[in-house]
Amino acid sequence: MNTSINNASRNKMLALIHLQKNKAKITDEQYIGILLDHAGVDSASKIESIKQFKSVIDALNKILIAQGNAPLGSSQNFTPQSQRFLNAVRAKANAVLGNHSKNRLQGYLSKMGKSRLEDCSMRELRRVMGFLSIIEKKY
Repeated sequence: MNTSINNASRNKMLALIHLQKNKAKITDEQYIGILLDHAGVDSASKIESIKQFKSVIDALNKILIAQGNAPLGSSQNFTPQSQRFLNAVRAKANAVLGNHSKNRLQGYLSKMGKSRLEDCSMRELRRVMGFLSIIEKKY
């Protein structure tokens, strides 16, 4: 079952989705299509899980990026703690993967369906850190 979300986080994510919709200037039909494709609902108020919210937010961010706009709700919303962990993942990747760390890390991220570390949740960042720890132990 999908992970549920508390009311405060839910309200923030609903607001973010509506900001994205307005910034992308998409029609109501396009918006409903995105909601149906990525969350299986016809209204953002019917979204019940973090996974659904993230899927819709990621889809809307892809539209914003394709339009040449900055995505909303990505790295600029990192908490100081998650930003420090992101920096730790980068440092470990450079230390463990060596000269080709960016390419090797990018390969692993693409397997996760992410284009960059900043797009990862804390859980996904921990997964990347685990991958790096396994590589470190092997060599």
